Amino acid sequence: MLDTPPSDLTMNPIPADEINKRTIQKIFYYIQSLQVGHKFIWQSLPRVLELWFSFDEKRIHDYVKQELLKLDNFKLAQGLQLLLSRFGHPNAIVRETILAVLSKLAVAYPGQCAWWIFQFHHFEDGA
Repeated sequence: MLDTPPSDLTMNPIPADEINKRTIQKIFYYIQSLQVGHKFIWQSLPRVLELWFSFDEKRIHDYVKQELLKLDNFKLAQGLQLLLSRFGHPNAIVRETILAVLSKLAVAYPGQCAWWIFQFHHFEDGA
């Protein structure tokens, strides 16, 4: 039994700027996959949302907002629960984007979204 991994399997630390670059590329490509079809929506939408929620750069937030609002409503509806779970995100731009997407969905599907969104009618910050 080995106490440490073999030297060829040891990972070298990746610089922070390289991690940010890769994250930006992932966000870009996941959004592109959402724009061209719906075959991989169950993989792409949750991943792009999770990457975006954890990334803190204004340019990326603006890009994601612009592209999410361009997506078809039925595609956005697949991420409704994930968007609702992050309604209280600490970043104001992210909250504004989530609210814009939820508003778009509520207008498109009022009967289906009402029950999900109704819980935020009495939402108080600071919980």
